[in-house]
Parts: sequence; structure tokens; C-alpha cells
Amino acid sequence: EILKDVTVSGKELAELVTLCDGSLGNASHLASRLQIWCDLCNSLEKIASGDAGIVYELASKLAKERDELRLNLQLMRIFARKKMYNTEKSLPKFKWATALTNFISAEGLIFDRNLNASHVLTWTLLQLHSSPALDKFFTLNDNEHLISKMTV
Repeated sequence: EILKDVTVSGKELAELVTLCDGSLGNASHLASRLQIWCDLCNSLEKIASGDAGIVYELASKLAKERDELRLNLQLMRIFARKKMYNTEKSLPKFKWATALTNFISAEGLIFDRNLNASHVLTWTLLQLHSSPALDKFFTLNDNEHLISKMTV
């Protein structure tokens, strides 16, 4: 009954189930965001593969869509968790686990502490960049938090 208004194809249905994250309550809203989900996944994949050029563009775009920012951060967390679970090698698994933690922290910094969304998102997305020189600088160690790496 919850999915009666949702019209998606087989592949889209699989993606929708992933997006619902165990809760079908907002399935119809998420169904309308499938293209945004795909675009966001592609952008995160590019960043993780070393394309730092889109970091600022994506961070700025997401920050401007303030009404949708919580949902976009949720989508980013879902994607990072999916990548973490589906990755066999430990370094990429660690990278996606760190990204997941950073996406969670970013939401708190933006909405609870009222930090600049573009700035927080830029730092969060730079974590995914795969440059070895940047990995050491951006990767969080033990009890470090995302905010400890940022200049506010």
C-alpha cells in the first residue's frame, strides 16, 4: 500500500530499496530523487577516484540547496555505507568508513553548530580525494573529529 503511488522500473526499484534504508515511509519522495541519487553517486565516485576538480562545485551546489541538504547528506551516507560494505580491500573500505563518519559529522556541524555548509562539505568531500599526499592530511586518526581538521 505504501508503494502504490511509486512507479519505477526493476533497476530503479532496486535503487529505491537501497535509498529507503529500511523505511518505506518516504519512498514516494525518494522515488522522485532517483536521478539526483545517480548524479550524487557518480560525483562521489569521481571524487574518490581522484577528481578533486568537482569537489568545490558539488559542495557549493549542495550547500545552496539548504532545504534538501539533510536528505542529500542522508543519500551520501547511504552511498558511503554501501561502498564500504561492498569493498573488499581494506584501504578503500577505510576510506568509505571515514567518509561515512564525516558525512554524519558534517550534518551535525552544519545544522547543530551552524557552520558554513559549503566549507564543511568541501572538507568532507576532499576526504574522498585519493591523492596520497592528501590522504595523510585529511584522514582522521583515532579520536579526531572532522572539525579538528578545519579552519573555521
